[in-house]
Amino acid sequence: MKKFLRIFGIIAFVALIGFSFASCEDDSDSGFIYQMTFQNSSSQTVTISSNDLDPSNITLAPGQSRQVRSRLQIAQYLFGPANLVAPTQVVAGTVVFVDI
Repeated sequence: MKKFLRIFGIIAFVALIGFSFASCEDDSDSGFIYQMTFQNSSSQTVTISSNDLDPSNITLAPGQSRQVRSRLQIAQYLFGPANLVAPTQVVAGTVVFVDI
């Protein structure tokens, strides 16, 4: 019986170690390979949302900028307040928000 418990304990320990390594995430497999910069040159606080970005939700105060990772070279995103600000042309991975 002692031999069975010892073998069972060793198997359980090896399985526990194996599961702990299997559950580790690797950022290189996440698909976020591009860099983008959002810059707020407007007088409004801008909110940006997209599943293609990491982080997926961003809030920029006037004058603030933020660099994010993207799954796509030109990511699709929602922004607001859309009736007060507009994104300018993307140049070298940078999106600048300006007042309308």
